[in-house]
Amino acid sequence: MTTQGQDPLIGKTLAEYEVQALIGRGAMGTVYLARDLGLDRNVALKVLLGSLADDPEVVRRFHLEAQTAARLRHPHIVQIYSAGVEGGTPYIAMEYIEGEPLDRFLRRQTRIPWQSALYIGQQVAEALDCAHGNGVIHRDVKPANILLDSHGRTRLTDFGIANVGVGFGESPPDAAVMGTIPYMSPEQCAGAEVGPRSDLYSLGVTLYYLISGRLPFEADLAEALINRITNEEAARLNRLLPEIPDDVARLVAHLMAKQPHERPANAQAVVMTILRLQAERGGRSAMPAALAAFMKEQTRIRPVRSLIKPTDLSDIEGPERASLPEISWRAWSLRAAAAAVFLLLLAAMTAGVSVLSRRTETLSEAPEVPGVTFTDLGVDITIADLAAPGFRVEGIRWIGDASAALVHASGLPGTMTHGAVGLMAVDPVRRRSVNVRSPWSPVRRPDLHELLPPTLGHPPAMGSAAGEPLDYAVVLPEYVPGERSAAFDVALMAFPWNQPSSATLAARLPAEVWNPGADLPWWTVSCGFAVPKPDGRTLCLVLNRGDGGSNYLVERDLRDEDPRSLGDRLTTEGEPIVPQSVRYSPSGRQLCYQRLDANGMRELWAYASQRGQLNGNPVAWGVADDHVAFSPDETLLALRQLVRDGEAVLRIVSAANGMLEAELGAGEFGEEPWHPSGAFVVATHMGRLYAISLDDGHERVALTPADLRVRGGGSFSRDGRWIATVLDDPGGSGVAFIHIGWVTFGELTPRR
Repeated sequence: MTTQGQDPLIGKTLAEYEVQALIGRGAMGTVYLARDLGLDRNVALKVLLGSLADDPEVVRRFHLEAQTAARLRHPHIVQIYSAGVEGGTPYIAMEYIEGEPLDRFLRRQTRIPWQSALYIGQQVAEALDCAHGNGVIHRDVKPANILLDSHGRTRLTDFGIANVGVGFGESPPDAAVMGTIPYMSPEQCAGAEVGPRSDLYSLGVTLYYLISGRLPFEADLAEALINRITNEEAARLNRLLPEIPDDVARLVAHLMAKQPHERPANAQAVVMTILRLQAERGGRSAMPAALAAFMKEQTRIRPVRSLIKPTDLSDIEGPERASLPEISWRAWSLRAAAAAVFLLLLAAMTAGVSVLSRRTETLSEAPEVPGVTFTDLGVDITIADLAAPGFRVEGIRWIGDASAALVHASGLPGTMTHGAVGLMAVDPVRRRSVNVRSPWSPVRRPDLHELLPPTLGHPPAMGSAAGEPLDYAVVLPEYVPGERSAAFDVALMAFPWNQPSSATLAARLPAEVWNPGADLPWWTVSCGFAVPKPDGRTLCLVLNRGDGGSNYLVERDLRDEDPRSLGDRLTTEGEPIVPQSVRYSPSGRQLCYQRLDANGMRELWAYASQRGQLNGNPVAWGVADDHVAFSPDETLLALRQLVRDGEAVLRIVSAANGMLEAELGAGEFGEEPWHPSGAFVVATHMGRLYAISLDDGHERVALTPADLRVRGGGSFSRDGRWIATVLDDPGGSGVAFIHIGWVTFGELTPRR
């Protein structure tokens, strides 16, 4: 990510424009906020940088966009002021809109009233009428290319792939397949002739999405999506939502007709239909003013001051920066901690790590890792760098109430360390790092190595009762000879995280319950995956059916004297369970896990022990990764979910029924994203760590500076005073612990 202090253009003058801040990046250029020095006004400056500026075809399309949009003068089309090349950098200067893209608006609203949708649709149709009247077909009408300004008006933008200079019914051959598939017309999907009615189809899809909160057609693969757009009819809006008037649903269906000649004759006809619907359902005179007021109230304006104040807030790419206040770093209560070097010792063990612990203050019984360097960034941030070439930090998790966190790393492909994984603990208070488990290879047997790549990163539970077998414990698997020839059992060994030599047998699993067979993908392999329950005496095991066709969950009480006892079933056999996805709630009364459907998509299930119902209930489909976390009160789940256009967004859903409670925009959660209060979560996005409020508006506050890149989300300590996150540096060998106290949203600085 380019920052204000490092970006090659910020602070410089390009032609007559002083570049002040980065707004975002798109497929055809980078957009900056700039000041027109001659006319003393803000402009949006779109430029081509690097290799894009050296590509003649890209430059040609870039200039074509400027020429196309410059000929269009309409209150609902972003105005082009000038274009040119300065010092080898092509640029377009255009109207700067105080507001936000419609797709970002929808991330907060999910869907909007049909009256508001028609109000937007009318203005977009008026813009399209102007474009079509000038021989321009937009070819990419979608919410991301519609801006909402501070007065509740819409502006159509981004004519980068518009069809210009050819007759209607013709398509330039090099642009035949360009567009955004979910919004493309059937003829555009087929690469056939494209005319003005193709834009009307895209407008219909946009209205459908605005009103229902979902796309009319969705599929995992582009080919399948194109097939559905071409051959299937979308469900009528009033069948999805009975409150939608039939004539509104009919208009959207008319726009989305499969054949161009079956759609409205032109954009002006759409405008007139919407005006008629508005007049019939509330009065033409009052409706626009009321809806404009609603749009103005709900649209989040990007404050210019937060974009141009380099000492307070560096760049955030894309629309997310619009919601961020200015922040003074000196007022923040930040601390940090570190990462360490792993020894390159190999042992015959495999992946699957779990941690369960309460307060343990001493690191003295584990060997300290040498070579770690600690660097303070000002007075608030401490970075610990581990000199470990060939290793990459994969995850970090707090160890119960202790002031230390468990970090794991794996060897990088193409290095001698590939296939090795290791664990160490880091104490940010004492500034010490100790070796918990030296890096080990997955297994010595080549056939098992192919089946079982290293998959550390299994989340530890939240805590256990003192004196129980799993108190302070790390659970790791070992391969041991089985009872039958050439068979290997798995012995689950538990040891205190700060006493790695004091291992005890927690369970022994026969080969038939962990052998993955031939039908399961490697990432559903169950061998050695055991998640400690917060009660300190129970393990959740992921076991395979004997023939390798499926897997299932059991809970095993460690007080059972028979080490080969498998325990009580939690789930039946069925679609494959992803072992890394198993999570307990803080009390252990609930558990969530993910299954793969026939298309390889992930479905999230929640199991409540007090109900005792096998499998539990499905609560979400299309989960994007393993990181799903219960809220402190166990009523909500934080997850990253695939939504429209294959985009993944952060969501908060009910743990009971999956009802959507909040959509938080783009980003990535870590293992423990919830603040103990439940008032906000933390996530990474575009290389920065943010606190995200769960109040209305879901305001974001940056917790790391722009020049300190992080990844993988953040994890809260039990007391909520620390966040652990992984540095996104080239070596991949560092972590940071951030001491935040409390974040006050809506103000300039967090407070302790």
